Amino acid sequence: MSAPHKELIRYLARFDPAIRELALDAREVVLKTIAPSHESVLDVYVLAMSFGFSERMKDKVVYVAVYEKHVNLGFVRGAELDDPEGVLLGDGKQMRHVQIKSSADLGNPVIRDLLLRAVPEGAARSKTLATKIHPSKRHPAPAARKTKPKRK
Repeated sequence: MSAPHKELIRYLARFDPAIRELALDAREVVLKTIAPSHESVLDVYVLAMSFGFSERMKDKVVYVAVYEKHVNLGFVRGAELDDPEGVLLGDGKQMRHVQIKSSADLGNPVIRDLLLRAVPEGAARSKTLATKIHPSKRHPAPAARKTKPKRK
């Protein structure tokens, strides 16, 4: 399995160790189940890892959103997925998610089934994962300090 990027680990540092581990476990379940070829990591109001089969954000199919007390496993086109078990949450036009509070939740066969059904037909799977880390919006880099030349 692809080791998490060092910046992802840095972004996860602000969370409780149990949530960090849960987020990495959710990432691993996604990668093992659907083998996407592209991962994007965004650190905004929530830390989000999105997965898809091209580098374009509009082609992402699944995401893992990390919160203080839980992790959401989300489906970009979740509103289109059948949900006979009633596990999908959300009422938007497209997205749905499953709230993950423990590693046991990730072992539920319904999760694997939803992940497999979220993959678009004909998606190009890959054994190699390309990760794109977007600069953190939470902790922007400090602005370069301008210094005036000294007068003589």
